Amino acid sequence: MIKKINPRLLEELKMLEKEGGLLTATAVLARAESQNSVLHDFFEWDNTEAAYQYRLQQARMLIVQVQVEIARKATRAFYNVSVESSDGGKSRGYVSVDKLLSNQDLVRQRKQQILERIEYWTTVAEEFDELRGLIEKKKLYKAKESLERKETYDRTSNIQAKRYRR
Repeated sequence: MIKKINPRLLEELKMLEKEGGLLTATAVLARAESQNSVLHDFFEWDNTEAAYQYRLQQARMLIVQVQVEIARKATRAFYNVSVESSDGGKSRGYVSVDKLLSNQDLVRQRKQQILERIEYWTTVAEEFDELRGLIEKKKLYKAKESLERKETYDRTSNIQAKRYRR
C-alpha cells in the first residue's frame, strides 16, 4: 500500500539531501526548527512532552530487545499486540512470549504481523532485479487468506457460542 506523500514535504527532504549530499536526521531537525518550515509540525516542540515521548520510545525499545531462550534458540521475550480493553475498545501493549503462545488469538495476530512484514519486504525486493520473485506472492496471499478465513470462522463460532450460553 502506497501512502500519499505531501509533495512539499518530499520536496523539502530532497532539497536537504541535495544540499548535504546525504539526508540526515540532524539536517531535518535543524530545518524543522523554523516555524515556517513544512517539517516543523512533524515534531513535538514542548521539551517536557518530547522528553516524555522519547522515554516511552526508549521503554518500547527496551521491551522488544529482551530475549529468552526457547528450545535452545534466542527469541524476543515480549511482543507488541492489540487486545480488547474492558470498555470494548482496543489497546496496544506487550505480552510475554509465554502468554502469546498460549493464546490462539495472539498467535494469529503475530502470524498476521509476520505476513504483513513479508509482504512489505517482498514489495521492496521487487525494486531490484536480482531479488524480484524471491518470495512467491501466490503462497504469501494464500497464507494471508487462510489466516483471515480462520479468524472469520473463529469470530463466528464465538458469536454463536455466546448466543447459545444466553
